[in-house]
Amino acid sequence: MPAPPPFRLLFVCYANACRSQMAEGFARAMAPEGVQVQSAGVVAAGLLPETVEAMREVGIDISAQRSKSLDELDLSSFDLIVSLSEQARGRLERVRPKLPLLHRAVLDPVGLRGTHGEIRRMYAMTRDDVQEVVREVLGRVEILRKRSEPGRSPSR
Repeated sequence: MPAPPPFRLLFVCYANACRSQMAEGFARAMAPEGVQVQSAGVVAAGLLPETVEAMREVGIDISAQRSKSLDELDLSSFDLIVSLSEQARGRLERVRPKLPLLHRAVLDPVGLRGTHGEIRRMYAMTRDDVQEVVREVLGRVEILRKRSEPGRSPSR
C-alpha cells in the first residue's frame, strides 16, 4: 500500500520573525514522520537573532530558516493553518475564508523594551507558550490523520 500523502501544516504570525519561526522549529523537531511544516507572516521581516537564541537555549537550531510572507505560498495546499496573531488570523480570514484555520494568539516579544535580561525572559516566555501551542496542534494533527486513513470508518 502506498504511503499516504504528507500532512501539510503552516504556522503564521505577523512578521515571520519570531512566533511562527519558533513554531516551525518546534514542530519540525516534534512532528511525526509524514508531517511537513512551514511558517510565514503577513509580511516577511526576517528572522531575529533573539528568536534564534531563544530556540538555541532549548536545543533547537532554527538559524537556517528564512522569513516568508503569505504571498509566497499556496495556502490551499495546507491541511491546517495555525495563526499565532490577530493580524494573521484577520488576513487569512479575509483572503481565504474557507481555509482550515486554528487560532492561538501568543504574545509577541518583538519591540518590547527592557534590560537585556528582561528581553531574553520575554522571548523565553513566548518560546514556552509557542511550544505548548505546537504540542496541542500536533495532537490535533494526529487525530486528523487517523480520521483520513484509508479503510477507516468515520465512527471510530
